[in-house]
Amino acid sequence: KSWAYHFEQKGTVLEFLPESRLTYSLFFPRPDLQDIPEHYFFMTYELTERDGSSSLLVRQEDPRPSPPNKSSGGDAGPDVFSYLKELVEVKMP
Repeated sequence: KSWAYHFEQKGTVLEFLPESRLTYSLFFPRPDLQDIPEHYFFMTYELTERDGSSSLLVRQEDPRPSPPNKSSGGDAGPDVFSYLKELVEVKMP
C-alpha cells in the first residue's frame, strides 16, 4: 500500500556564526500539534577545532509533547544524523 503525504516544515535561523555555529527553530508538523511557538524545537550545530581536529556538536532541544499512542523516539523528525553520516562518507575518503 502506498500513500502520499505532503507537509511543510518551517522555522527561523536564530544565530549564524560562519564556520562555527548555527541555531534555528523548526516546526515539524504532526496531526496532533498546532503551529504555535511552544511546538517548535531548536537545533544547534557547533563546529570547533583543536589540535588539528574538528568536532561537531549537535544539540536538539525539543519541548513538544510526545505523540499520542507512540513510544519515545516515534517522532524523531528529520533524521539529521543519517544525513550527516552520508555527507561525511561521500565527501571524505
